[in-house]
Amino acid sequence: MEGLRFIKIIFVFSILLLVIFLISCQSPLFQTEYNAKNDLATNTQYHVKYISKNNVGQNSNEKLNVLITNDNGVGIYMWIGSASFPINDNQRFDIKTSDIDGEFPHYAFNNDELVGKFTIVNQNVITITFAKLLPPYLNIPNVTCNKTQ
Repeated sequence: MEGLRFIKIIFVFSILLLVIFLISCQSPLFQTEYNAKNDLATNTQYHVKYISKNNVGQNSNEKLNVLITNDNGVGIYMWIGSASFPINDNQRFDIKTSDIDGEFPHYAFNNDELVGKFTIVNQNVITITFAKLLPPYLNIPNVTCNKTQ
């Protein structure tokens, strides 16, 4: 009888510890609902092409090109190389508007291939950081891009 009572106490104590553990491991970010406006699509004055000041590739002409738009469900086109828009899909990264979240001036994006964030500094400058999630891996931290004319 004494052994059965001891097992019951251990069982109740284990359940209590499990409940405390589950409650304490909840993320505080997801306890309140986050309602970002994702207002990039409506901020049309920033829908232009930006080019990095410095090279991001191995060659002297490989700069980061970012085209912010609201074109057929795509919000951002990015490519590394010359300033001309690449025709082939595999030469650029397309980020759909639905994969972008945030409020002016800070935005984040995440799709199957890329994850990153960018900030609109002013009418002519953005900063961007992103990483490619699939091989060949690519990590581009904190690049400043200027608006083109």
